[in-house]
Amino acid sequence: MSSFILDDVLKSLADIQCDDPKKTLKGSGDARKCEYNCAPGCSFKSSICCPSDSFEMHGKCQCNDPSKAPNADNTKCESKCTKAGEKYTNGVCCKSYLTGKNGQCACPTTGQIDDGTKCSACPSGQNYNWITKGCDAPCTKAGTSYKVTRRGKGVCCRSGHTACETVCCPSGTDEVGTSGKCCKPGSTLDAHGNCLEPSHVPRAKRNGPAEIQLENPSTYFGLNGNANNALCPAKTAACPIEDRGDDAYECIDTASDLQSCGGCTSMGQGVDCTLISGAKWMGCVKGQCEIYSCTKGYKLIDGSCRRP
Repeated sequence: MSSFILDDVLKSLADIQCDDPKKTLKGSGDARKCEYNCAPGCSFKSSICCPSDSFEMHGKCQCNDPSKAPNADNTKCESKCTKAGEKYTNGVCCKSYLTGKNGQCACPTTGQIDDGTKCSACPSGQNYNWITKGCDAPCTKAGTSYKVTRRGKGVCCRSGHTACETVCCPSGTDEVGTSGKCCKPGSTLDAHGNCLEPSHVPRAKRNGPAEIQLENPSTYFGLNGNANNALCPAKTAACPIEDRGDDAYECIDTASDLQSCGGCTSMGQGVDCTLISGAKWMGCVKGQCEIYSCTKGYKLIDGSCRRP
């Protein structure tokens, strides 16, 4: 009789084994049930065990508090900021007196510099460089004003001049690369350093304007922080706004914007179609400048404005 009873017990135990190897029978009596084998303080989400104060997304644990991240074995949510005196602000870990801006740590007030222990304004008379986030010497020569080149160098430009890659160029011209030579926008230099107007390939269009095919056209995303459209909507570039502070940028469709056609001109990319010599009415189509008509004294020939 006892052997029959033992068989019944073993059969009963077999019947209540958990089918899922990830589960273990827990509890006693009628309260017994199969539960996932998660560490203390964790619970099973959709497919993995995660800390109780987290959730699962795409097969990974994500802490409810954005300032925390799961530890290596997914048993606890820990602070992302591990250095003493740091705080989590706008997606980054920064010193206590700084704040997160566009994925980087910066002084909370535009125009201040970080000396390593605090934020402060530039010394009296000096100019704040919004690219290097440092201070530059004042412009002392009459008729000049402080500007920042696309490479981040502080320069003193004369009236009617604009800061380009490394130097100031007269309005309506641009520096050719970093040569220090000012020419018409899109120009190159010959072997003697003379300006060569931008080459073009006219594209015939029936009952429509001629189109200038600029050399090496491409579309840029602008600031590095926008590489995955983290700052601006898809198909737009994050272009810095000159003289507006280290966190100032605008989202531009470089495929159609007249002044940043093909890229952010504030970063030395693309072309400002409005500066094309002799052009009166123009457009930007698919990152290319198109000229529709020319000013007096010029004639539209093969897609560019030329003097007869």
